[in-house]
Amino acid sequence: MSNPAGGGAESGAHRPYVPASQSLPEITGKAIVPGILLAIPFAVWQSTDVMTIAPDGFETAASWIGAAAAVGFIFWLYRASLRASE
Repeated sequence: MSNPAGGGAESGAHRPYVPASQSLPEITGKAIVPGILLAIPFAVWQSTDVMTIAPDGFETAASWIGAAAAVGFIFWLYRASLRASE
């Protein structure tokens, strides 16, 4: 049975990607502060439309723009995969 970390049973003991002696910086505070700041307007106005930037009636155009962006991304991904296989 192979080791989930990438080595087989014959490769020896498990080697972690980050050694226990290394201290990694915490990112929790960096994520909580903007999350709280973004949540304040939603809680005050009790609406999910607080930060709407598109005018009313834009849903149809937005769906077409989203579909065109998705087709463009898929085409770009297809071309990139062709170049990578050469």
